[in-house]
Amino acid sequence: MGIDLGIVLLYFIIIFAMAMTGRQGKEATKEEYFLSNRNLRWYSVAISSIATNINGYQFLGMMGSAYLYGLAQAQLEIDAVQGIFMAAFIFVPLYLQDKVITVTQFIKKRLGSKVALIYTSASIFLLSTVGLGAALFWGAYAAEVVFGDSFSFISESRIIRASAILIFLGAFSAIYTYMGGLAAVVKTDLIQFAILLIGGSVITYISVQHLGGWSELYNGTYQLKWGDEFRPVDNLMHLHLPADHPKLPWTFMFGLFLLNINYWCANQTVVQRSLEKFKRKLD
Repeated sequence: MGIDLGIVLLYFIIIFAMAMTGRQGKEATKEEYFLSNRNLRWYSVAISSIATNINGYQFLGMMGSAYLYGLAQAQLEIDAVQGIFMAAFIFVPLYLQDKVITVTQFIKKRLGSKVALIYTSASIFLLSTVGLGAALFWGAYAAEVVFGDSFSFISESRIIRASAILIFLGAFSAIYTYMGGLAAVVKTDLIQFAILLIGGSVITYISVQHLGGWSELYNGTYQLKWGDEFRPVDNLMHLHLPADHPKLPWTFMFGLFLLNINYWCANQTVVQRSLEKFKRKLD
């Protein structure tokens, strides 16, 4: 356990050191701070956008949901492609045309100050609770479950230990983001994306091998959770579940269409990476 904790601490040190290499000076302009002076490579923008989308609640919550409901859970991510395409071919070009730094600026130009204020207030509330709040909670929860004994000096209460870890994670992220701006965030995203990709691939491979191979997902009878009960199904590789399923009916795709437009096309944390690109076009 001591070695595992040491590796995690080393990871935090490396992330912080990389973030500080992109640190912005006191004389940095808004464009330099928020958009990294519009000089990031296209692959940095793409990787950072995806890394921002992946959080602890996806690695924990969505895996748990896939365990209960099978492949149908993947439909949430597959449907995200439509939002990405709309952002790439419709919304981002509009943002670049108006030369805005934030989505709020765009809304203010097109719809007025009152609508922009309402949008900003709602976005901050949702990000701090459903978005960032959930990500920090699941990260703290996972750390407490794995390293709870090592953090016993904080308190005997799991709730207090998890709360302390949550505060540390939030403060750590806030410090290097504040000091480094977008350039620091993108640099750390590149490292975290590589870790997530490699770690996720290894976990998938090991899990399938323990199951007995990929074909075992199609063989045999499994218990699929249906509300408060379990029903037998021939396999878990159904991409869509019936419309009467209480958790993941196929009809939820219609709601996801609107959700993906908001998330991929108007979410500042995601769109901001794209706004920094195409400097020559803006000039």
